[in-house]
Amino acid sequence: MKEKSKQPIIEEKESIQEKTSEVFENQDFTELDLKKKWQEFTIQMSESDRFLLDRNIILQDNKAIQIELDNQLMADRLEKIYQKDLLDFLKKELKNQSIHLEVSIKKQEVKKRLYTSLDKFEHLAEKYPALNDLKDRFDLNINP
Repeated sequence: MKEKSKQPIIEEKESIQEKTSEVFENQDFTELDLKKKWQEFTIQMSESDRFLLDRNIILQDNKAIQIELDNQLMADRLEKIYQKDLLDFLKKELKNQSIHLEVSIKKQEVKKRLYTSLDKFEHLAEKYPALNDLKDRFDLNINP
């Protein structure tokens, strides 16, 4: 009797192994496929959060998805709220378990504000070096 009960257990284990091997089989996909599925996921999101993923994505090495965000706050929001769901969705839909997301943050140039008279003069003197000559020639004093 014990041998009869072991037989179904072995068959169950084999069927489970077959199912898991199907799940982990990685199929190739194109960047166009990725963008379609990305758009499907984005549509499911709330209206206020769509801006987070409504960006150009780049597929690298058929597994790395590169997305560039504006700032660290957006990256944190993506990581905390959507990254797991997004990756689970893409892995399932594209049938590829090796997909991962690479988030980068845009470098934003910081414009220097010209508040004081000295700041304004130095800015203009960089553009027009002759201003320094005129300042020296006429013995002008630039004070804030």
